[in-house]
Amino acid sequence: MSDVFRVGIETDGGRVCTNYDDITAEQVTDLMRRYAERDGDGIHSVSGSGAAFWPWEQVHAIRVVRGHFTTEEYP
Repeated sequence: MSDVFRVGIETDGGRVCTNYDDITAEQVTDLMRRYAERDGDGIHSVSGSGAAFWPWEQVHAIRVVRGHFTTEEYP
């Protein structure tokens, strides 16, 4: 599948959202599986764009939007 996605990790009761662009379908599938199963201690980065970590208890929601977006666009 060649689609790309924007993934938003919402934390702090949904008030903070960190967006990652150009995430592959395979990465989305793996992330959602780990979220549903609470696999590991949390989310350790969504893509190769740098280090990030959110413990499961801080993750309020994961938002997925199909498509490529610039930093000015917010679907």
